[in-house]
Amino acid sequence: AGLTAQALPRGRCARRSNVAMPPARLWALHACLGLLAHGAAVANAARVAALRAQGAGDQAVMSAMEETMMAQQQALEALANEMQALQAGRGQAQPPTAPPQPSADHPAIAAIKAASPEPEGNNSVMVPCRTLLTPCGKLSLPVTLSEPLGGAQVVLRRPEDMKDWIKNADERFSQFVIISVGSGVLLYMLLKVAVPAYRRKLVERWKQIVSGRLNTDLDDLSQKERDQEMARRMDPKAETFIAPGNIYRACAVMEFDRTPLCYFIYLVAQAAAAMFMQVYLPFRIFYDIFQNWQPVGIKSPFWYTQAIMHYIALAVLMLVMTSCITGKAVEKIVTGAEANFYILTHQLPDTATGVDRPSRVRSTINKYFWCVSSMVLNVWTSVLCQAIFILKIMTYSEESLESIVSISVVIYFIFGLDSLIMDIDPKLRPNYRQAVLARSEVCAYEPIWLKVLAELARVLSKWSGYFGLLGYLVLRWRNRFTGEELGGDGLEWK
Repeated sequence: AGLTAQALPRGRCARRSNVAMPPARLWALHACLGLLAHGAAVANAARVAALRAQGAGDQAVMSAMEETMMAQQQALEALANEMQALQAGRGQAQPPTAPPQPSADHPAIAAIKAASPEPEGNNSVMVPCRTLLTPCGKLSLPVTLSEPLGGAQVVLRRPEDMKDWIKNADERFSQFVIISVGSGVLLYMLLKVAVPAYRRKLVERWKQIVSGRLNTDLDDLSQKERDQEMARRMDPKAETFIAPGNIYRACAVMEFDRTPLCYFIYLVAQAAAAMFMQVYLPFRIFYDIFQNWQPVGIKSPFWYTQAIMHYIALAVLMLVMTSCITGKAVEKIVTGAEANFYILTHQLPDTATGVDRPSRVRSTINKYFWCVSSMVLNVWTSVLCQAIFILKIMTYSEESLESIVSISVVIYFIFGLDSLIMDIDPKLRPNYRQAVLARSEVCAYEPIWLKVLAELARVLSKWSGYFGLLGYLVLRWRNRFTGEELGGDGLEWK
């Protein structure tokens, strides 16, 4: 910073035009010139950094840079004049030329470079010569590289040529996936129909669904064990109660003509809130997913080569979590169907004074409304929550698993909302179970269609997990706002 034009005349580099200087002196002046330029640059950077640290504006920084550059230019001019004067004093003396720099390339590599063509255009690639591929260096595309030992050849294409080739590969792979999946489904259906053993099981399963027989844990028990199990389920304190409670079934058994009006209105308000949440939340999440993402076809085959372990880990996670959610959904559907069927097929016995017919009609309408609503909401939440989780895994593009964990918590909350809301009032669940046990008279009509609906929902819930895994493996998704593509070739084309 102290080497300025004003300081030079007073230094050792003072002008002595009549003195013939030896070559060492000239080399020293060359070194002095280099040090002066380097010192001025360092001073310039230090002064700018100091002004920046003090919070100076851009105008002040530019002024400081101009002053420093002017001082540097004046110093260089003064030193150049010094050298000219010294050379004039020596007569024909000239500073020695710089020694030649040795080449860093091996002779073989230099020969390869000499044989390599110069790049033409903007489509170029750098091939290191240490790989011994010929040609090497900065090459124009397309180019064919040769390996000197084995004679293998590698063709490097232009990006626009690769774009067309990759698109054609994507189209062929999409056709292959569609044909393979369709053929697999058709072959599975043919096996179910053509093989006698599979056909008998299919017919028995269909008859079971139509007849309204639910697959429960009681099917594997003998008649005696079944009677004992049913007796245990009639205990109001048992965990496996005959009709597990939720807020909808509580409104069905605690009738408004046998319950204080204010308390019944309180139950109806809670049931309406739970119904709104179980209908709106899954629908809103499902709607938001398709607002942000859209399916655009089949995944590119090149997608499977990118972060394959991460892709497999997500597939295993989806398989495990989908199995858990499917099991929870099936259990909720079957348990809810049994509970609703029991309430609909049992009623309060007539007392000695009798029950007037309008009260019995209102009771029937009330319990059918709430039990059917409970069954429909069970099917709605079970199937839609499964679809939501599968779609969230399909459109997962973040660096952490927080979104998947959060959506899993929301799904389980939606599943159990109708049951959890009963815990607000500690007396509601015991009162509900007593009201269920008070219905000891069996009705003549049995709504078998309720069990048929439950079995169909059970089959749909089971197969949705399989189709969800298949969709995760083959479907490509694109973000409507950012253009991000999940399942693409992973390349950015201009």
